[in-house]
Amino acid sequence: MSIELDVLWQPVRIGAATTRNRIYLPAHQVSLPPKEYGAYLGERARGGVGLIVTHGFHVVANSAKAGVSPWLPEWIPAVEQMVKPVHAEGVPVFVQITHMGASGVRRTDDIDLWGPLLAPSAIPSSVHRMVPKPMEADDIAALIEGFATTAAHVQAGGARVQAARQLHVEAQHAVVSQVDVGGRVRGDQRDRVLELDRAQGGTGAEGEGRG
Repeated sequence: MSIELDVLWQPVRIGAATTRNRIYLPAHQVSLPPKEYGAYLGERARGGVGLIVTHGFHVVANSAKAGVSPWLPEWIPAVEQMVKPVHAEGVPVFVQITHMGASGVRRTDDIDLWGPLLAPSAIPSSVHRMVPKPMEADDIAALIEGFATTAAHVQAGGARVQAARQLHVEAQHAVVSQVDVGGRVRGDQRDRVLELDRAQGGTGAEGEGRG
């Protein structure tokens, strides 16, 4: 039986971006400095993919990788270094921004940026069993601001924003034990999840960028 694959080589429009085909490089962790990471992605673009999605960049200090601060304007040149080699091949780049909640890793390279992991509840991570701090109103506000600021820096650096769904997964995991006997999420926990949902919606993920 023959399978028609011609559709794979047809362009497709995703929001304001157009890919040259329907093959994409999904997000995966590559621990390289921005310039070298850009060269790595550029080679993937040269290989023929139509779209590239970067690995996730955290939007708040206490869960970001050592030496990576996407919420600061100084990070904009790093975005440019990552996306220019890809754009040179005519391929759009979606930069993924994220907050991993309890599944994140506490930053240890800078004591001024050290702090507890933030999540909707104190339920330990299913990955490394670290107990996070339940988010309060000011923590939620800081997370919303982190998403919005980081998204603006991504776009200023010439890329588009892909807001990671991990925020929703983490929120759902964190309220599993916070339900009443009828299976309904407690009011305060429901409000917390709704606030987290708004945080992702505030990233400007549909905003204009250069691809």
